[in-house]
Amino acid sequence: MPVMLTTQHYFLQIMTEEYEHRYFDRKSSEWKIEDFLNECDIEEFDHKMGIYIRSLKSIAKSGEGVRKEQAQRLLNRYREASIRAFA
Repeated sequence: MPVMLTTQHYFLQIMTEEYEHRYFDRKSSEWKIEDFLNECDIEEFDHKMGIYIRSLKSIAKSGEGVRKEQAQRLLNRYREASIRAFA
């Protein structure tokens, strides 16, 4: 009998491995957080953001060229915005 994964199990599996959401298959110049949030089919906002950040970290770590630079740029923006929001 196949095992059905809940959204939480799926999220935990993604967060413990290197992972890139299919959204990031497009040109890096087209990456926009608003588009990602609208296109990601996971309902919980926190999970969406976790996948967004995990994907960017994975690309920044193992990507190349412009793709790697854009991932790092977006991660830096996210971190800066987070610091301002919680300061």
